[in-house]
Amino acid sequence: MRQTEVAGRILVSTLTDPQAVSKTEIDALYCRRWQIEVDFRSIKAELGMDTLTTKCAQMIDKEIAVYLLAYNLVRSLMARAAAGARILARALSFKGSVQLLQAFQLTLRLAGNKTAAVMSAHLIGAISLMRLPVRPGRIEPHAVKRRPTNHALLTVPRQVARAAILKVRRKHCTA
Repeated sequence: MRQTEVAGRILVSTLTDPQAVSKTEIDALYCRRWQIEVDFRSIKAELGMDTLTTKCAQMIDKEIAVYLLAYNLVRSLMARAAAGARILARALSFKGSVQLLQAFQLTLRLAGNKTAAVMSAHLIGAISLMRLPVRPGRIEPHAVKRRPTNHALLTVPRQVARAAILKVRRKHCTA
């Protein structure tokens, strides 16, 4: 194992030969790996994969595959937009692109072939405007500022839960 300090961070690597792999290269690998973590967070937070709805292993695999497909489709739109704007695709907002795509989806679905092509061009142009600000060395806490209200989980069918609530209300009203 090799431990190096780069830009105030201590990085540990199995790339032990300093002549073969420099500190700068290890730092670049770390930054690329970190971008993968950001991508996973985007898939979970922006596309909704934080909670899987299926139960069996095969369906979970399919559900994850659909989320990855959707992520790749959004990223391909972003790549087309970035190429047209002559910028890096990573300079565009993933969340903004998803929101634009959701806003355009009904219009695209209802449009004819010719209109859909024009609308797609407008969508790609709008995505190219969703640029992220340059924030070198940005550090943000990974925490939610507002706490969600705590509600009990619905562990029985909705009809059974409704019947139980009505039973309690009737009991209190007659007493």
